[in-house]
Amino acid sequence: MKSRIGPEDQDNAMELQTITTEDDPYSVDPYSIGQDEGTSSISRNLPSRAASARHGTVRKRSIRRKSIPMVEMEDKDELNDYESVKAVAAPMEKRRELKRHQHQQQARHISCWKAFKLGTAMQWKRFSAGIKEFFQDIELWKGHLKQVEGRFGNGVLSYFLFLKWLMFLNLFLFVLVFSFTGIPTLIQHYQPPTYTNASTTVHRTNSCIFGYPEDRYIKEDKIDDMIVDFITGQGWINTTIMFYSNYPSTNLNLDFSYNLPLAYLIVGGAYFFISLLLMIKNLTKSFQESYIEGGNKFYSYCNKVFAAWDYCISEENTANVKCQNIVQDINAELAEEDRLEKVQARTKSRKAALYSIRVLVSVLVIAILVGAIYAIIYTVEVSTNPTYQKDKSNIVKTIIRSAPSLTITVLNLLLPPFFQILSQVEEWSPRFEVALNLWRTVLLRLASVAVLMITLYAEVGNRCNVLDRSVCCQKSWENEIASQMYMLIWIDLFVVILTTAVLETVKKLLHKHTKLFRKLNLMPEFQIPKNVLDLVYGQCLIWIGAFFSPLIPAMGVVKLFITFYLKKVSLIYNNKPSNKPYQGARSNYLFTVLLLITFFMCLVAVGWGITKVRPSCHGPFLNQYCDEKEIINTLSDVINTWPAGIREIINYISTAAFIFPGLMVFFLLIYYFRSMIKVHLQMIEMLKDQLVLEGRDKRYLMEKLIMAGKRDAANEDEDGNASGVTRETQVQPGRNSGNLNF
Repeated sequence: MKSRIGPEDQDNAMELQTITTEDDPYSVDPYSIGQDEGTSSISRNLPSRAASARHGTVRKRSIRRKSIPMVEMEDKDELNDYESVKAVAAPMEKRRELKRHQHQQQARHISCWKAFKLGTAMQWKRFSAGIKEFFQDIELWKGHLKQVEGRFGNGVLSYFLFLKWLMFLNLFLFVLVFSFTGIPTLIQHYQPPTYTNASTTVHRTNSCIFGYPEDRYIKEDKIDDMIVDFITGQGWINTTIMFYSNYPSTNLNLDFSYNLPLAYLIVGGAYFFISLLLMIKNLTKSFQESYIEGGNKFYSYCNKVFAAWDYCISEENTANVKCQNIVQDINAELAEEDRLEKVQARTKSRKAALYSIRVLVSVLVIAILVGAIYAIIYTVEVSTNPTYQKDKSNIVKTIIRSAPSLTITVLNLLLPPFFQILSQVEEWSPRFEVALNLWRTVLLRLASVAVLMITLYAEVGNRCNVLDRSVCCQKSWENEIASQMYMLIWIDLFVVILTTAVLETVKKLLHKHTKLFRKLNLMPEFQIPKNVLDLVYGQCLIWIGAFFSPLIPAMGVVKLFITFYLKKVSLIYNNKPSNKPYQGARSNYLFTVLLLITFFMCLVAVGWGITKVRPSCHGPFLNQYCDEKEIINTLSDVINTWPAGIREIINYISTAAFIFPGLMVFFLLIYYFRSMIKVHLQMIEMLKDQLVLEGRDKRYLMEKLIMAGKRDAANEDEDGNASGVTRETQVQPGRNSGNLNF
């Protein structure tokens, strides 16, 4: 395509690149360059000139540099050389030789070191690109995710991406914990003491080194009892390295001395710290995606219609999936616009009634949450009181011990659907409705787990208030917490199987074969809040249980792997696309925020047990005489063996003299970066406004060109008609035109 810029305009454009004046670059009017007095009037009438006062503000607030760097025109020079060679009147061979000669003259010689660096950088880039492409080709569930995105949109896809991220997180945590605690324990062949091999050298009356009964390590003969123990975390499963009490409290004599209690404590802190880093990284990435998606709201339809298609698609099935994806996105945009029109049409009386309904619903939700908390506290007291288990059968005892877990599961099954019905009455936007249901359900589930942990810790404190201190530590409260988390994870998996594979299938069959269900439109939909909270709740159990049951992350990996295929198959065959598409939900920003809040709650729950609760007589932090100490003292004992200088530094870091200034600097940095973000956002908005004004200028110029073209065409027609009339008037050949004399 030939350029429309003439030689004079090109020279002016090149001069524009070398401006180095103290005036702002925005003060240069590009429309005035290369224009004569006739065209300057058009430039003065451009739409952007109507806001000249604003342009002055733009110049004052601009933060751009005061000079525009000169751009090297190497490509332009090469093009000119190529054109000059073509213009030479010489044979082809001669012109080729001339071209090679020019290339040799233009070739730049670089040093060997720079050539080596450039070559190494290019090879590394090729290698990294190949590795990245390889992992993209073998990406787990890549085809399944594309199918879900095409049929159900970005909102449902975000759930499966979140599930996949959690599964890899738990896989990494399992490898970390098992490598530093599980493998050394297996190599040592450690077995906790029993009544027969317990130490008999201890003569203190308050000693709680009593060991376990020998039959504790004998598996049940009945298969059903073994299965019940495996699910509830009691019996024989409680004697494996799955639980806290089966790890040694002494250094392991391998090829070197391995301090397992210290490794256990450090790994427990490491998996929390690594989880935090991974969540922050994912939160940053998802925030960027969410911000980018939010910036295209003014041109959403244009981008989806003209720029959404992937021209690399070569298969028909993939093309159909992409078409469905585009249709789903456009339906989401149309549904949101229709809702906004209804909101604008609300009357004052309707708004007052709606606000009253929202207040009443909020009060009702708070009352339900208070009742759920009371139910959990009551069941924990019943399950920990031995009087309720006297003269009861094994099945009844198992149910009583499992009462807190069963209560939490029932509440999680019944209350979230009720919250969803209430949110529909409140008439929120689809995005806010999803967020509101998420927050209400996360309050329910996190409050349930928090109350369970608080009640268990309170029970340990009550036991330690008795005169006989050994009673406080004989029962392993660490194993109690681990067995509760262990059982809750199993129950959560069974609930997922029941609700997904059974209930949704039954609903689909009833909708397909009965007129009543088709009339009521009761075909199941994929509920994003409920399913996301299932994942967050499950991860909460894993984080809490991982310290007291190191192999629980492996259970999380298996559970999430099964959940993915159950949800995906049920989604494809049983669910229908939601009537309220969740617009812009592809980024996992909101989900990661909920997970981050859950993480801090789990950190507080585990940290309280490490720093405030007296350890029991079992496990790596063996409290031999039930002294008043905490698990964290193990780390303090190790630090006390370090050199005095390092101890002083660590002690100073833990004092208020270091923590308070550190927090002040931290908050000042946050304020600084927040201010920078606000300035950048203002600049972005200003540049967007300039782009809009330039678009109006171009449209104005195009209208002027079209009008000028029409006027020129009309003038040519008038001139043509006038010249035709003149010719007819001057030369009128008649019948005797042949007799004319010239």
